[in-house]
Formats: sequence, structure tokens, C-alpha cells
Amino acid sequence: MIPEYKFYQGVVLSELVVAAPTPIKISEVIDGGRLGSYVVNDKVGMQIKHSSARLSPWSFTLKENHLAQLRKMRTTLEAVFLVLVCGEIGMLALDMTEVTEICGATADNQYWLRVDKRPRGMFGVHGSLGTLRQKKSDGLHTVVGALSV
Repeated sequence: MIPEYKFYQGVVLSELVVAAPTPIKISEVIDGGRLGSYVVNDKVGMQIKHSSARLSPWSFTLKENHLAQLRKMRTTLEAVFLVLVCGEIGMLALDMTEVTEICGATADNQYWLRVDKRPRGMFGVHGSLGTLRQKKSDGLHTVVGALSV
């Protein structure tokens, strides 16, 4: 049986291949035995999280080791993104500045994000430290932009 998370990761990787202006190389980063992070063209890192909920809002939980991996990638790569897949509705990418701006640890040392979207609207992103100032559009535009630099 194929694990559910692989379907959501496949959607992100497929979108990235289609949207990239040039051919790309994707390398896996395995942490704790589960694949969830990738390095693209040896310069852009991304960690993929998904919520299988059909409707808004979508909730995401990150453990300390997830953020530690993002921070570690940030020390060696040009750009790092947290990609959130919101059911079958769409996906968005947060850069590390955005993640740290709204995402703080709870009492049990976990981090949470909540994403909402109105019909034909943009994604709103909320975390324990507040709401992201700017709404996010659907897709991997910022990831593709970082590959183009």
C-alpha cells in the first residue's frame, strides 16, 4: 500500500518539474526514516507537509526536529521553503523568514500553522505567533523564483 503522504509529495514534485524554467535535479533528504524534504538543483531546500482535510481551514503540526532540519538546510542552501499542501485545493510555499515570523513553540514543544482560503481567494496563514501579513497565492512561485536566481 502506498502511504498517503507520498501522493501529496508527488503533487508538489510534479508541479515543480512543470513550473521550473529549466531541467531540475531533485535530491532526497531523509530524516527519521521518512522522506519529506528535498534539495533542488543543489541550492534550494524544501520540506513538504500536507493536510488531507477537504475544506478550509487546514492544520499543520511541526515538531522541533522538522524545524531543526529546515534550519540546517538554511545554513548550506541559498533558499529554504516549507511547502504546505492543502487537501486537493492547492499548495503554498513559505520561506524561512515567514515560518519563523508566525510559528512559535507551544508548551509541548510543537509548532502549528493553520491555513484558510475563501473560494477564488488567496491563502491566509496563521501560527501561534500571529498571522502572516501578506496572503499567499496558490503554487510554487517563490520556489521556482529561487531556482531562477
